[in-house]
Amino acid sequence: MLLTAAACQSSPAVDEASSEIVGGTVDLADDAVVGLTYRARPCGTAPVATCTGTLIAPRAVLTAAHCVDGESAATLLVFSGPRADGGARVEIDSIEIHPDFDGLAADLAIVTLAAPLAAAPLPLRRAPLDAAAVGTRVRLVGYGASEAGAEGIKHEGTARITQVTAASIVVAPDPALTCNADSGGPVLIAEEVAGVVAYG
Repeated sequence: MLLTAAACQSSPAVDEASSEIVGGTVDLADDAVVGLTYRARPCGTAPVATCTGTLIAPRAVLTAAHCVDGESAATLLVFSGPRADGGARVEIDSIEIHPDFDGLAADLAIVTLAAPLAAAPLPLRRAPLDAAAVGTRVRLVGYGASEAGAEGIKHEGTARITQVTAASIVVAPDPALTCNADSGGPVLIAEEVAGVVAYG
């Protein structure tokens, strides 16, 4: 079900561990990149992004497990568009956290939407990454605060891979990097989702 506004109630504190594209630019495209927000918020306050996610099927959003750990369809909504305070709001049907998530490892989750989004989903990278990927430029997209302090506005920027392990990709600024509320956003290689932002 699509929502046009969230209820005006008290909300839990924003997870400070959520990871902003610092050194990036405002992104008016990337329709498959969506945000997570609390369903309830204090009256008179604008919606904020708590995390970012990527539409990988019409009703499936890939995000970080720590973004949804302890949350439910009753506490979160997904929003689309360039800003947290605009665009469509979509109910969540269910949340599935990777079974190996332990607070750091396997920081992946799938949020199933109650209704499909119109955006074209982004493909997942199928080819494995190895040490040869070090130096590869990646694109990051998220709703975190910019270095100018803007929050809940989609930004994008580029970074470079500095390390690849069996379970993670480490990136360094080139010139951008993630920060609060970019967690769960995509790490894109050739416009395929090669990873999910876990921390920045």
